[in-house]
Amino acid sequence: MKPRPEHFPMTTGAYCQDCGELGNNLRNCACCGSVAIIGLAGILNRVEQREVDEALDALERMEK
Repeated sequence: MKPRPEHFPMTTGAYCQDCGELGNNLRNCACCGSVAIIGLAGILNRVEQREVDEALDALERMEK
């Protein structure tokens, strides 16, 4: 059976340091059960959309 792709927000995405699998559980790996998990948002240095929206709002206020 071919694996089905999954979609999950970057803020809940996780990388398992033990088996290298990706998932959406920040507590433990769904594949191997390891707790050696790193959040993908931290690895990829992503900011939440709320922070982006606040920065854009501040920029617009400065331009007025």
